[in-house]
Amino acid sequence: NWKNIPEKGLIPFLNNFIQFEPKKDFSISILGDGPEKELALSLVSEHHLESKIHFYGFVPNPSDYL
Repeated sequence: NWKNIPEKGLIPFLNNFIQFEPKKDFSISILGDGPEKELALSLVSEHHLESKIHFYGFVPNPSDYL
């Protein structure tokens, strides 16, 4: 059960992505739920990156996204 918890580094990762957002066409998929999800969604929305960063919440088989 993967959770978006501080130890996973989701918020620092997103902050770095926002700062150095590449101009190439690609996207990021974030799987799992946890206490940092709302903050992460806010960061993505604030920087208008909804088309590049996608949140899927809990998924029973994360390997399907690899």
